[in-house]
Amino acid sequence: MEAHLRGLLLWDAIESVVGAEIPENPTLDQLEVYEEHVSRKYRALITLHAAVDETIFSRSIACKIAKEVWDNLKTELQGSEKNK
Repeated sequence: MEAHLRGLLLWDAIESVVGAEIPENPTLDQLEVYEEHVSRKYRALITLHAAVDETIFSRSIACKIAKEVWDNLKTELQGSEKNK
């Protein structure tokens, strides 16, 4: 899954939790960068939701960011560090 997200250039949406901020009176370039950043975050979230079965999807639907879904999947599928 990580390779798939990297191939779609969406992995940065998983790694970075901090969102892009839009400055006051942004230029067109700044608006485009901001919109692309927000779009990547949602595309990563949708891609993760589409990749899992209904059981896992129902547990991850409450997650608002892709990083949260990814961390939940890692814990659920690989086990937490405490369980290893």
